[in-house]
Amino acid sequence: MVETIRKPPLSLEASLSTLIVCDLQTRLLPVIHQSERIVRRVEVLVQAAACWPIPIIATEQYPEKLGSTIESLQSSCTQVLSKLEFSGWSALNWKPADEATTERTQIVLCGIESHICILQTALDLLALGYQVFIPYDATGSYRPDDVHWALQRMMQAGAIIVSTESVLFEWCQTSKAPQFKTISQLIKSTRGD
Repeated sequence: MVETIRKPPLSLEASLSTLIVCDLQTRLLPVIHQSERIVRRVEVLVQAAACWPIPIIATEQYPEKLGSTIESLQSSCTQVLSKLEFSGWSALNWKPADEATTERTQIVLCGIESHICILQTALDLLALGYQVFIPYDATGSYRPDDVHWALQRMMQAGAIIVSTESVLFEWCQTSKAPQFKTISQLIKSTRGD
C-alpha cells in the first residue's frame, strides 16, 4: 500500500494559520521607514485574524531597552514573547512542523525589521518545515533597500511574498463567509495608504 503524503496547500487557510507580529515596539518604530503604513497594515491583519480566530503572537526584542509592543496591538495578542535572539524561533519554542501537535503550520509573519528579525525568524521557520507568508506591505526596516533585499532572500529560501489584502481574501475564501463584510471594510480602510 502506498502511503499518501499530505502536501500543504499553496494558499492560506484560516484554520491552518498563525499570525506573528515581530517587534512592533514603541522605541523601534520612530526610526522605521513608513512606520505608520506598516502599523496600519499590521493592525488590519490583527483585526482580521481575530475574526476566525487565528492565534496572534507578538515578539518583543529586548523590551527593557526597546519598549513594549505598541498599545493598539497589545490586547489582541494571544501571546507576547520577549526575546534577545534576533530570530523569534527560540521564544516561540515550537517543534518542527512535522512533529507539531497543531495543524497551524502556515505562518503569516509581519513587523520589523525585515532584514534582521523578520528574516532570521522566517529562515528558522522554513528550515523547520513551516510555510511562511510575508506580507511585503506589513514589514519594514530603517532603510527601504534592506526591505527589498530581505524579501528577495526570504523568497529564495521558500517564503511566499504576499500583500495584506491577499492574506485577508485567502483567509476569507468566499464572499459567503461570515467574515467577508468585516474583511471588506478592513480592506477599504487601507486603500488610501
